[in-house]
Amino acid sequence: MIKHVQIDATACMTMTIGDGMGDAQARTFREPAGAIVERMSDRHHDIPPRLDPYRAVFDAIDVAVCVIERLPLRPDGRRDYRYLAMNTAMQQMFGIGDLSGQTIRDNFPDEVEDWYDDYDRVLDTGEAIRFERESVPQELVLEMSVIRLEDASRRSLLVAMQDVTRRRRAEEAVRESEERFRLLVTASFDIVYRMNPDWTSMHALEGKSFLASTSNPLATWLDDYIPHGDRALVQAAIAEAIRSKTPFELEHRVHRVDGTIGWTFSRAIPLLNERGDIVEWFGTASDITERKLAEAAVRRSEEQLKEADRRKDEFLAMLAHELRNPLAPIRTGLELIRVAGNTPAAVERVRSLMDRQVAHMVRLIDDLLDVSRITSGKIQLQREPAPLNGIVASAVEANRTAIAAKQIDLVVDLPGSPCVLDVDPTRFVQVISNLLHNATKFTDAGGTIRIGGAVNDVDSTATRELTLSVSDSGSGISPEFLPRAFDLFAQGDTSHPGLGIGLALARRLVEMHGGTIDVLSEGPDRGSEFVIRLPVSNAPLPERPADSTDSDRIDCRVMVIDDNRDAASTLAMLVEELGGECRSAYDGESGLREVLRYRPDVVLLDIGMAGPDGYEICRRIRQQIGDDVMLVAVTGFGQQQDKDEAHHAGFNAHLTKPADLDRLKRLLARCRPVEHR
Repeated sequence: MIKHVQIDATACMTMTIGDGMGDAQARTFREPAGAIVERMSDRHHDIPPRLDPYRAVFDAIDVAVCVIERLPLRPDGRRDYRYLAMNTAMQQMFGIGDLSGQTIRDNFPDEVEDWYDDYDRVLDTGEAIRFERESVPQELVLEMSVIRLEDASRRSLLVAMQDVTRRRRAEEAVRESEERFRLLVTASFDIVYRMNPDWTSMHALEGKSFLASTSNPLATWLDDYIPHGDRALVQAAIAEAIRSKTPFELEHRVHRVDGTIGWTFSRAIPLLNERGDIVEWFGTASDITERKLAEAAVRRSEEQLKEADRRKDEFLAMLAHELRNPLAPIRTGLELIRVAGNTPAAVERVRSLMDRQVAHMVRLIDDLLDVSRITSGKIQLQREPAPLNGIVASAVEANRTAIAAKQIDLVVDLPGSPCVLDVDPTRFVQVISNLLHNATKFTDAGGTIRIGGAVNDVDSTATRELTLSVSDSGSGISPEFLPRAFDLFAQGDTSHPGLGIGLALARRLVEMHGGTIDVLSEGPDRGSEFVIRLPVSNAPLPERPADSTDSDRIDCRVMVIDDNRDAASTLAMLVEELGGECRSAYDGESGLREVLRYRPDVVLLDIGMAGPDGYEICRRIRQQIGDDVMLVAVTGFGQQQDKDEAHHAGFNAHLTKPADLDRLKRLLARCRPVEHR
């Protein structure tokens, strides 16, 4: 058996051959490689290979070996070498047959020129070389030894190749792994450190410190870094890690360089000696403050969503309750008329009852719509100089019935001199009305509500400010609920009906006017006070036209077009009761035809009808009749954009359902009949 093969720098080949049975007849051959190869080449094909020990050795070794000779330059000027011999290992390495007698260029045309440079250098200098080359076609990394054969021509080389691809790939993988680890340590962690076995001293190795202390070593690192409230937690975790000799992992608070207290994730691994004792700890720390803040924000958001969902459910339940409450007396009143007969006394009792309940439902729906409009930014204030006394009087009038029903003592104490505000009068009446409604709801019968106002100078300047308060002797507000009193759908006392909209709406409207609103209460059963602060205007009040003395009676021809038959019929009945003449139609096309035949003075036209809507019918009436008719939109679409669209379509006025009947009466009373053909 072959025991040893070596090709040295003197171009000699040393081989030790044994018989495999104790090596009693082992022999060592040392002979110039050229002579050995000469006997193994095809020029000695008359010697049977199995009888030639050198040829047997040449084929048996696991190192790829070949003999090549330099050829004259090719016609294209490039260098080339020819194979004189190659062993089996080389054929297997490259997956080829025996190429003896063939050239390298013909078989490996893509080989780089560096190979030929090395071959030429060995031939020209006689110095053997060892190097690594990558064989691109075979994707091999080869460790090569090249020796000049000392024959007469000195044109032959012995080339030994060993495949070190796996070793080099493994070494490269180790280098890449080490580099990844280094990058991981330096990039993934802010600080890399070492600790002694009992964690009393820390040495920073690498990384940018986010911690407050910069001393090194850090004998007092626990006091330097950890806030007092977290030290017991950290010390307990360290003690457990030392006891169990397991990795230390903990999220805890730290003092940061910027003076704030942040969060870090610390991890340390114990390094043990052969006896299992802890030699030191290798650790990392990362600033996770932003992550913790984000997590806290997510938790707050989740809690807020849960709270909003709970309040939504409460709101929907309360909304159903509030809407059903007015329907119950309305239905009962209708049954009362049916049972008692159409007597004036019964009708009057039911009429006033229905009027109050419908007004309550309209208020709920208007509040809901106003909240939606404000939230989406669709409310536009129509500001003008308005007297404070008039605004308060309108708000009081809107709540007078409810206040009187509970026999509440209402005290109004406003400035004696005129006070003018730059506000949207309708919206500011709504603010004061909501506060009065809230005070009435939470004040027991026989209690007191006070409206007070005062005008004060602001910072010794020409600016004056109104302080307007609405206070009551009612159930008061608990300290826990006080900060949420103006939140949408929030209700501190669920024993009183309501949707939690009025105060939120009041605050939004006051802020839109550039003012502020606050709430004060000493607690349950101690009453509450709402205080509005708003700049006072110096603008003069506009001239108001004298009030009309016209009666409710009308003298005009009216056409009602509405696909809701009940709505159209009742409106037509009202017009006729007021003294007018009226016809009805229940869709746009038939309504248009009737208008052209009837030629009314006023058309009360619904917008949201099937087929051509009210806007389209309005435009077609204007095209065919012109301006000789008053067109009034009576519709459930009541946003500002709906009013603007009605104006552009040609309507003279816009009434939101359920229509304000007083305003409708005034519109009809101002209309004078034209000469009809």
